[in-house]
Order: sequence, then C-alpha cells, then structure tokens
Amino acid sequence: MPSKLVGYKTQSIDTAIDAEIYLFGLWKTQTLVQKVESIKHLQLKNPLLMGFGIKGKAEFEQACQLVNGAIIGSSFIQLLTNSTNFKKDISQFILTIKNKSLGTI
Repeated sequence: MPSKLVGYKTQSIDTAIDAEIYLFGLWKTQTLVQKVESIKHLQLKNPLLMGFGIKGKAEFEQACQLVNGAIIGSSFIQLLTNSTNFKKDISQFILTIKNKSLGTI
C-alpha cells in the first residue's frame, strides 16, 4: 500500500476513534518499521500498538521502542491452552515480560 494512502487511512482512523490503533504485520520487517516511522510523523492523538510475531520479552521491548505498546497474542494463548494452573502460569508469563521477581506482582 502506498505510504500516502497508509497515512490518509491512519489519520482517518485516528480522527474517528478514541482508542489504541493496532498496527499488525510481521513487525520486524524493514517495510513495517519504515511504515511505523512514517505513521509516527502524523502526530496522532491515539497510541499505537503493534503485534504479530511478538512472542516474549525481547520482541516486546523492541516493538515498544517503535510504538506505545505491543500485543503478545499467540504465545499467551498457547500458554492458556497448555495450562493446568492459570493463576500461576499467567503470573509467570507476565514476569518473563516484566523481568521482576514473583513477590512484586
């Protein structure tokens, strides 16, 4: 999609809603990084989130250097699917992203 069209559509969405804007794609590709940089120059009122391919702490932190936040989807769903103790497993999953000790949740 041409960058002028991406910018127009993004600005239209930003004007129409009062919520996060979710950017999706294989986030580590150079094309997506370039599009994110061009979208950031639009000075949108809503925060930008990104996802798709963000599996853990390293990808989460890298994505958050580009946008306001990131979504870890598939690996979290996989954890829930395999969990026998949601409270413990979800807490541990969050800790792996936050990198804090169990006593500080």
